[in-house]
Amino acid sequence: MTRICKKSRVTVIMIPMLAATLALVGCRGEGDPLTGEVRLPHPSGTGVIAYHPPRGWQAYVGEELPSEVAYFGPKAEGFNASLSVVFEQNDEKLTTYVDKLTTEQLPKLFSDLAVVRSDTVALSNIDAWQLVTRYQAGELELSCMRTIVDTAGWKISLTFTCLTRDFSDLEGLFQACVKSFRWLKEVQPVQVGRDESRSDEVQ
Repeated sequence: MTRICKKSRVTVIMIPMLAATLALVGCRGEGDPLTGEVRLPHPSGTGVIAYHPPRGWQAYVGEELPSEVAYFGPKAEGFNASLSVVFEQNDEKLTTYVDKLTTEQLPKLFSDLAVVRSDTVALSNIDAWQLVTRYQAGELELSCMRTIVDTAGWKISLTFTCLTRDFSDLEGLFQACVKSFRWLKEVQPVQVGRDESRSDEVQ
């Protein structure tokens, strides 16, 4: 099961929030590359989002991390493959949001940014866009697969980053996590190892 680790600068508020809202529900079998389901409250107050992070990856929640939750996998050449789950309040059309991301925001951060793939994806009847980019970070060439989900005035980004050389081997794992994403309504937080709350998906 994924371990939740609290970094040294985690705020006092985040500790009870984590216990109350981040639920790891069971395991899916030793042969499954994904771990138990994680549920986080949707910022709009409409239900929760649910997904299955990669098995064995460490989860961190803390104010020094630029995301709601971050997961770190195996290290290669001093770099950990990672997943971040980020909430951003934004009511723009998904195509407009992605266009600004690829033509304005990301190029400012990475001058050599290359867009490898950019297209819509279907996630449980929710509008989503998947963007795969490649860029140089120091001596390392990195690949990033960002899946942006459009929900109730909020964009939720599931972003996987790894060494470019490892991307083809890890993409299947990344896609499995993305495809497990669900937006559920009217659910209550569940305790670790229990799944007493059931709900239909938000249509």
